[in-house]
Amino acid sequence: MQRILKKDALVKKLIATETLGSTSVVCVDKTGTLTEGVMRVEKIFTVESEFVFDVKTKYLELPLPKEYERLIQFTYLCNNAVANHHGKDRESWQFIGSPTEKALLEAVFRFELAMPKLKQEYLRVDEKPFDSFTKMMTTVHEHGAGRIAISKGAPERILTQCEYYWQAGEVKKISEKTRTEIAQLFTKYSLQGKRLIATCYRAQSGWIFLGGFVIHDPVRESVPETVRLAHQAGLRVIMITGDAGLTARSIAKEIGLKVGREGVLLGEELDTMSDKDLAERIKEIAVYARVTPTHKIRIVKAWQEFGQVVAMTGDGVNDAPALKAADIGIAVGSATDVTRETADLILLKNDFSVIIEAIRQGRIIFQNIKKVTVYLLTDSFSEVVLVLGSLFFRLPLPITAVQVLWVNLVTDGFTSAALTTEKSEDDVMRFKPRPKDAPLLDRQMKTLIAIMATTTNVVLLILFFSLIKIWPHDLIYARTLIFVALGVDSLFYVFSCKSLGKSIFKINIFDNIFLLYAVLFGFVLHIVPLYIPFFQKVLSVVPLGFKDWFLILALVIFKVSVIELTKYILGRNKQARQSRSAI
Repeated sequence: MQRILKKDALVKKLIATETLGSTSVVCVDKTGTLTEGVMRVEKIFTVESEFVFDVKTKYLELPLPKEYERLIQFTYLCNNAVANHHGKDRESWQFIGSPTEKALLEAVFRFELAMPKLKQEYLRVDEKPFDSFTKMMTTVHEHGAGRIAISKGAPERILTQCEYYWQAGEVKKISEKTRTEIAQLFTKYSLQGKRLIATCYRAQSGWIFLGGFVIHDPVRESVPETVRLAHQAGLRVIMITGDAGLTARSIAKEIGLKVGREGVLLGEELDTMSDKDLAERIKEIAVYARVTPTHKIRIVKAWQEFGQVVAMTGDGVNDAPALKAADIGIAVGSATDVTRETADLILLKNDFSVIIEAIRQGRIIFQNIKKVTVYLLTDSFSEVVLVLGSLFFRLPLPITAVQVLWVNLVTDGFTSAALTTEKSEDDVMRFKPRPKDAPLLDRQMKTLIAIMATTTNVVLLILFFSLIKIWPHDLIYARTLIFVALGVDSLFYVFSCKSLGKSIFKINIFDNIFLLYAVLFGFVLHIVPLYIPFFQKVLSVVPLGFKDWFLILALVIFKVSVIELTKYILGRNKQARQSRSAI
């Protein structure tokens, strides 16, 4: 968990670290995670004109253009963002609110606008907040003797409800030709990957279309490369957004998602699909646009039906059910308390690369768990082989209970703990995620454990038999030799366990300082007691001579050689099976 925390992500549940390592599908919100979440209005448009912003323009500098006057005023009124004034320097003003509303308010503030007076003339009396289903928000204002309603939101939704449009101070009927031209305008901007927000208001005659804002939210620089790494690791990246389909497709192509002809699905299309229809198309869809939190749940469950491990991001209260349904619920940094409480992983930095790095760390953690398991099971199985072998041949026990405890707790304890701090192997993100129901130890690992434990300890058993029966020696001396051989052996073959697939000659055995210190410390704790009278009595051991140490060194070299040969053979067999399956 500390490893993941250092990568700007907080794991709330320990079991989530294992699940992260097997994640195969990542469903991620576009805004703020794939993009910077720093939105800026580039253009303002009406039915017949367009205004392009100069980013160098300071606040309250531009004269209010007549053709955009009502659009700018009413968008300001239908906005919940707030501007905090810090001194006379207008560039230091801070805008507080949702990213979209902040961008709109910042754009409005670039014009000379009598804001306090405007809000007094149009006193807000009611509000319908933005709804992910209607894709718009509406405010009601008292003006003169009557009331007007102002709506802003998804341009296609705004246009659908409008019968008229505002142009040059006049209200005109929207003809089919004009409606088509406005829709084409939306398409033009969407193809550029821009977010669009349109505004309209209701008068006695009906809803009147005013125009809209073209908003740019740049893609994070790291995202295209991160997406490439995710694909290399066998991960399916699914982009989810409330933006228009064309905008979503453009952004998806920019970040490197493979979006085919059927690769983008709209929320309204998802509503008309049965679970069976969705299952048939799920693998083709890389982007979901104009979606609601309810849609997220269906997407998660559809992938889970294929046995995939799904991660889902979210920030709002309505996202909580989808995060709970996912195998890994991810709350972004700006998430609500409810969403954070539901999530398994909290991003401390809103960046897609943090998610992929967390998955990478999850794989490393699982990989290290396998290494520690193989290491400890081999050691334990070795002791079992020795004891059972001695009983079978009616020999005295080759190692006492106290000596077993010393090897397991003192010698192996430090090295196994240090093994959990192993760094990533080079290929950890070059393989597909392991299956959801994959066992901790596969057949190859079980074979490795059996061979590692059996071969060496057969030699130790023969040595013990020879010392007792053929060349009679003192029992304490024989047990001391076996005890030291077991301990020193486990201290050195831990380097072979640094990689369960690669040869010890192809890895850097000195890159883990904690493991080096653990081996050194364990060696001292294992050897010093041989020459201290108090520990000699406790452990029932005697000092060893030069020839004894030479014999132990030979056993260590033999053990490591057997392990490396076994890894080589198992690796060749695995490659052969993969080649046959590929054919």
